[in-house]
Amino acid sequence: MNDFKFLNYELFGAAGDGVTDDMEAIAACHAYANLHLLPVKTMPGRCYYIGGRDLSAVIKTDVDFGTSEFIIDDRRLESITTPVFSVEADHEAFDPGILSLSKDAKKLESGFGAPLYVRVFSDEEKHFIRKGLNMNNGVDKSDCFLTDADGNILTGLDYDFVRRSLCRAVACFLHAMANKRKRQGLSLSAVLFCLWYV
Repeated sequence: MNDFKFLNYELFGAAGDGVTDDMEAIAACHAYANLHLLPVKTMPGRCYYIGGRDLSAVIKTDVDFGTSEFIIDDRRLESITTPVFSVEADHEAFDPGILSLSKDAKKLESGFGAPLYVRVFSDEEKHFIRKGLNMNNGVDKSDCFLTDADGNILTGLDYDFVRRSLCRAVACFLHAMANKRKRQGLSLSAVLFCLWYV
């Protein structure tokens, strides 16, 4: 597989039929991609069913989900704390010093000399409050975006952050794909779900 320019889930046994649980193949694909620094690109129009197993796909390389869909079945979870996708970086995360941020912002006050993936949180508002069997009180409002080395924001934000409670950044290599997606008018969440949990 080292001759491949990118990997897909089917190479690791995924059916992509929306019925068969593909989580083991998805996790194996990303583990191999991470080890060999290969991007992952899903097959066009496929539907990947993900059951409730206590298994997470760790992502450390570029991912293009394209037109694929994911069915995440959380009716019978083995663990309510295990994420389906966990995006991790080999670089140390740091606080970039952003105190507030407008969803219309185009540039940070300064650049950091490298492209960044930034995740910002605010505890003033809760999102994703669940009712029923998996009831919870929600999570802090959050958003994520990419910048270039000069601090220009490459992907849009969905929310204003009058006061952030936490902000983490990490140097990344995902900026090339984000630039391409920005030109196509897609948001970061459409490209990468909302990657990298701090």
